[in-house]
Amino acid sequence: MLFKALVFGAAIYLLWRATSKWLDAPEPKRPSRRVEAGPSPWEILGVGEGADRAAVKAAYQRKIREYHPDRVADMAPELQRLAEERTKQINAAYETIEAEWRNS
Repeated sequence: MLFKALVFGAAIYLLWRATSKWLDAPEPKRPSRRVEAGPSPWEILGVGEGADRAAVKAAYQRKIREYHPDRVADMAPELQRLAEERTKQINAAYETIEAEWRNS
C-alpha cells in the first residue's frame, strides 16, 4: 500500500511540475499590427502646427534649397537618391498643409 501511495504521489508531483512550467511560461510575442506613423508634415518642414502661411512657405523654401537634388548632382548616386526622396517628402508635406488650409 505504501508503494502505491509513493507512485501515485510521484505521478501527481510530476504532473504538477509539467503543468506549472507550462502555465507559468510567458505568452509568445505576437507581431504588432500597429502602423507606425511617420513624422507629421509640420515636423518635416520644421515648423510648429500653429505656424502661419508665411512661416510655412519660408520653411518649405529653406528645406527645398537644402535638399534639392541639383545640389548633389555631382556626388554619389546614393546621395542623389537620398536628396530626391527627401525632396519628395518635403513637397508632400507642403502640399498636405496647403490642402488642410484649403479645406478649413
